[in-house]
Amino acid sequence: MLDMLHKHCVHVTGRDDAPAQTKVKIVDRGSVKRLYNSDSAWLKADVAAQGVWDTAYYNRRTGEFVCGQKDWNKRADAAKYSFNEIQPLEAASDWN
Repeated sequence: MLDMLHKHCVHVTGRDDAPAQTKVKIVDRGSVKRLYNSDSAWLKADVAAQGVWDTAYYNRRTGEFVCGQKDWNKRADAAKYSFNEIQPLEAASDWN
């Protein structure tokens, strides 16, 4: 999932060290802070990279990847999925 974040995500930031609404390409691999499984093939991850925290979604069956909570919320089917946190995070290390 971190490789997908690195390859496909650009984050719009208002950080103090960048002008407002600056697009920042995610160049760091980042880290998964929390990982969630769903009753479908979707995984949800709270991720941090370059001082940016956001959520990414990955469908293990189709390979679809969604960068960020805003883009996920735009999906017509987003509300139908529920996610449960995987504990401990190390138990899911083979899914990265």
